[in-house]
Amino acid sequence: MKGVSTKGSISNGRSSNIAMDMYCVKCRVKREVKDLTAVTMKTGRSAATGNCTTCGTKVFRIVKKEFAETLVQK
Repeated sequence: MKGVSTKGSISNGRSSNIAMDMYCVKCRVKREVKDLTAVTMKTGRSAATGNCTTCGTKVFRIVKKEFAETLVQK
């Protein structure tokens, strides 16, 4: 994805069991996400990525730094 850096990501590829609703562009509704992972964008902002449980499309959402840190702890 544009603006997402896999280098220096917060979680270094680790995912969490925390459930989160994100907007799926393909389904056009908010869906629960699986394989939730925290990343850091090039600008230094925290974000979360995962896959839609219904269609499997990759979803992305900018989140607070505190939330991203909770993803890493799990």
